[in-house]
Amino acid sequence: MEQNSKSDLSELTDSELTDNDFPSKIFNAPWVYTSSSVRINYPVKNKRPKGGKWLIFIANEQIDLTWQKIKKATKEGLLGTSSKVATSQPSQYANSETEKVICVYTYDSDDIDDINRIENALREIGIFSTLCYKTNEATSKGNYSVRGSKNICKYVSRWPKTKD
Repeated sequence: MEQNSKSDLSELTDSELTDNDFPSKIFNAPWVYTSSSVRINYPVKNKRPKGGKWLIFIANEQIDLTWQKIKKATKEGLLGTSSKVATSQPSQYANSETEKVICVYTYDSDDIDDINRIENALREIGIFSTLCYKTNEATSKGNYSVRGSKNICKYVSRWPKTKD
């Protein structure tokens, strides 16, 4: 997949940046959300889709720049249907005081092609940290590593990729 030049943050001007582009400066809400501005035609299946998300854990010092990349790519339809980022408001679910999480949602945790497409798009926009794919079902059951849950990731993506 060729990198889309529209995801280049150098194209963002100061007038295009809003307060929601700086989650490190937000203390009065737990999350900042964005969604795709592009209609994504997902395949229709006989069953109800079960969503999920890529979890991206980012050092506090890098959260604003990383969020700006993901927000822009989400709006352009390069990632999933929506994304969210943890703000500076304290959270009982946080694993660490030194990092925040960004969630990039997928429409169906069983659609491996779409999950891989989004993983590859994250790498193309410069996200090279280890990624954890978690189903919404795991979240709704209260499975969080901070609560001692084990094996919450359905998939793990490490960078650089290694052959097994």
